[in-house]
Amino acid sequence: LITFTSIALTPSPLRERISGEAAYQGMLLRKFPWSSIPEYFYQQLRSQLHDADVIPRGWIYPPPPLAGAESQIFFGSKQIASVTAVLALSPKETEVTDVSRILLPGSRWFINEDLFVCIINKRLADALESEFGTPVKVGSTLPLWGINLTITGIFDGSYLSSILDLDQEPITPVRRQTGVAFTTTPPHSGGDVVMIIPYRLFEMLNLQT
Repeated sequence: LITFTSIALTPSPLRERISGEAAYQGMLLRKFPWSSIPEYFYQQLRSQLHDADVIPRGWIYPPPPLAGAESQIFFGSKQIASVTAVLALSPKETEVTDVSRILLPGSRWFINEDLFVCIINKRLADALESEFGTPVKVGSTLPLWGINLTITGIFDGSYLSSILDLDQEPITPVRRQTGVAFTTTPPHSGGDVVMIIPYRLFEMLNLQT
C-alpha cells in the first residue's frame, strides 16, 4: 500500500516593531536570521522591478580560524595590517544610506565603471604604512587575493559603524566566529576592521569560487 500526501507550505510573516529613524523610503530584504540570499534571486528582482532600484550588498569572510577566534585577512608577512571582513557595495548605495559621507577629503565613492578598486579605513591605511614602510593614500595599490586594487578612498571607520539600515542594524558584516551560530541580533564588525569593494568585483569573485 502506497499513500501519497501533499503538503502546502504557507509562509507566516514575523511582525516586529522597530523604533528608530528610517534611512530611506524602501524595503529591506534579508534572509532570516543572517543567511546569504542566492545571487539568482537578486538578478530576478533586477529584471522584474523595472521601476525600482535594487541595490545589493555582499560580505566576504576569510577562511575560518581556530575555534573561538575571529578570522582575519592579512596584507603582509609582518601581519600588522588586517581586516576581518570585506563589504561589497554598489555605486547606488550612497543614494539610500548616504554612505559616501564616511569618506575623508580627497576620496571618492565608486562609479559604475569601477572594478579593481577598493576603499579602506584610516586605521588600515596607517597599518599598511607600517607593514610596507611606504605612504598609503588614494591612488596607491593594495594586493588582495592575487588582485591589485587601486585605492579610491579612505574612510572614517566610526562613521561606517554608525550607518544603520531599516532594521536599525549596521550595514557592516556580521562578526563570524567558528563554532558560534548567528543569532537574530548578532554583533557586527566595526568599521575600522572592514574594507569596501565594488559589488561588481564581489560578483566576479563569486563566479571564480
